[in-house]
Amino acid sequence: RALDRPVTAPPGTVERVDGGVAVATGEGWLLLESVQLAGKRPQPVETFIRGQPEFVGSRLGEESQ
Repeated sequence: RALDRPVTAPPGTVERVDGGVAVATGEGWLLLESVQLAGKRPQPVETFIRGQPEFVGSRLGEESQ
């Protein structure tokens, strides 16, 4: 779901927002409802965050160092 909120972060940035977790895009914010890792089942974003807290604050599309 799209959020009516100004984008101040680079596209791909994951942030906690009122109502959940969102990803910055070139045109706005996309509120995540579920997350699915490759080869895994989808799960609610809040469940995913409990196991992967570093996801918030990350930037999608960046290579891990």
